[in-house]
Amino acid sequence: MRRPSPSRGAAVLVAVAMAIAAGFGRTAAAQGSVADPTAICFEGTGNPELDIHYCSLAIEASESESMERATLLALRGRAYNRVLRHDRAIADFDLALRLNPLSALALNNRGLALHAKGDYGSAIGDFDAAIALFPRYYDAFRNRGTARFFADDVKAAAADYDDAIGIYARDPGVFVLRGLARYFADDSRAAVQDLETAQRMSYAYPYLDLWLFLARRADGSNGREALRASLDAWETDAWPRPLVDRFLGRASTVEVLAALAAMPAPFRAMRAVATRFFLAEHDRLEGMPVAARRHLEAALAADGPRPIEWAGAKAALARLEN
Repeated sequence: MRRPSPSRGAAVLVAVAMAIAAGFGRTAAAQGSVADPTAICFEGTGNPELDIHYCSLAIEASESESMERATLLALRGRAYNRVLRHDRAIADFDLALRLNPLSALALNNRGLALHAKGDYGSAIGDFDAAIALFPRYYDAFRNRGTARFFADDVKAAAADYDDAIGIYARDPGVFVLRGLARYFADDSRAAVQDLETAQRMSYAYPYLDLWLFLARRADGSNGREALRASLDAWETDAWPRPLVDRFLGRASTVEVLAALAAMPAPFRAMRAVATRFFLAEHDRLEGMPVAARRHLEAALAADGPRPIEWAGAKAALARLEN
């Protein structure tokens, strides 16, 4: 049986999530005249804009110094995070923590907002505090690991992912993250094991096959046959097939960048960093460090979202310089 391409799988997941969110939104809106905004805020609607609306109504109706208001502020801040309004989120988390300094929820989610703004040190401090309050806080361990990865401490990142997996071992995403941290910590065999675990769990991550190829190469195997077999199992030529073709010698760098440039602007912005990172790794493997450095510098200078490959580009550039 042919399996769908990663890009198609991700698109299906996004479409399903949007449909579910829309359904929740309609339900909440239909009930808005009779439902309690506080109850809706606590339960959530699946639609962050609606969550902001109902949490705001609940905050206005709450007692000014109550613990309930602290929780409502933390929940609205979490919704602001989801729509990338990180400054508004941080303001809500600050207010929540003034009312309840022991809110692990507010600390963890403020850490996410600070991470999104590039303040990895402050983010790590918030995750530290959340873990001190709740020593089995899975999200905080995972989030601290990622903040440490972005702050160039890949060994500490891997240790945090160890702790996260010790708490909950059914999230394939954290196996990918630990695999990438181990790859840059020069523990390539363990990286391969983690990435293969995520693959067995059918994780819909478009660059998983490429990361596995890199880890297998670092571990001493060629990896091309597995990459070719993976590519042949895809149902379409969707992204990131041009990148895979580059590693298999079927496409040039010019062709990959042309495919990227042909995308609509939002998709191009989301994929620019990963594209440059993987082109750099290809050139490094082919003994072209100058070209690899150029791609890494372009990845780090790109506008838009910072995916995990941005942290990879930082680590790869540091490795080139050593």
